[in-house]
Amino acid sequence: MPRAAQRGMRLLAWCAPLLAACVAWQLSGPLTVHPAGAGRDVLHGFYELEHGPGGAFRWSRPQAAILLPARPLPAVLELHGAVAPDGTRVTLGLGGRASVTLP
Repeated sequence: MPRAAQRGMRLLAWCAPLLAACVAWQLSGPLTVHPAGAGRDVLHGFYELEHGPGGAFRWSRPQAAILLPARPLPAVLELHGAVAPDGTRVTLGLGGRASVTLP
């Protein structure tokens, strides 16, 4: 086998595990985070877990964050919650690229 072909085969052998890991990551499926059960590595600026008639929940401080692992794009972020009775608005920062303000 020519020397160039041998180098190509070695490069492929070294890159194959990385390629397989990237493909597996892309195909890993949806990510679901439940703030009621999430730990301190995911939630920053949230109070301790509370329980009410609607189930478990957490209050957030004025500056709070939910850290999510990187995922392939496009992605859908679905949030469930209640509108604050005093009219407080929530601004979501999405990695510094966009922000959304919710009522």
